[in-house]
Amino acid sequence: KVFDNAGYYLKLGDFESANRIYQKFAEDYPEDERTVEAFYNVGKYHLERDREFEAKRLFQKALDRSDELKTKGKEYNPYTAAEALYILVGYDYEEYTNVKFKLPKSAIEADQERKKQMIADLVEKYVKLMSYATPRFPEAAYMKANIFEEFADTWNAQEKAVMQKALEPVHKANPDVIPNRWIDQIYKMK
Repeated sequence: KVFDNAGYYLKLGDFESANRIYQKFAEDYPEDERTVEAFYNVGKYHLERDREFEAKRLFQKALDRSDELKTKGKEYNPYTAAEALYILVGYDYEEYTNVKFKLPKSAIEADQERKKQMIADLVEKYVKLMSYATPRFPEAAYMKANIFEEFADTWNAQEKAVMQKALEPVHKANPDVIPNRWIDQIYKMK
């Protein structure tokens, strides 16, 4: 009954009341599979209000609660857990795509290692998302494959010191043709 009341408040557009009820429900009934949905709904509430940090925290709580219930052999709400994971892994993938390989060489090497670590984490999360066997399965399978394509694209687009070093004589002869920042990067590598 208490959980259903939150849904009624949502339908009325009273998000504050629904949010309060979901939070109270999750505290009062931690062994109920609907707590997964409660955490997820509160996370969506925060996400819609641009409170990304709080939303992520609650999506993770939904996922953790689902895993906890599953471990205990109880009903664990895989659909909602998959939706929470889908949102979380989306943030991780966005961060992954923002890692580029730019000079100096030490930065490229550090970013390559960082991106490799992120690959392992993303693959694990997409495999977990697929394991829920929800309608997110095909997209998760596609994104899992896309991780490696993104890495290859980033590798291919990396700044290359060899090319820039070759441009140094051209820059000296025609300083307006080759930007100084490229030549400056060469000296930072030394």
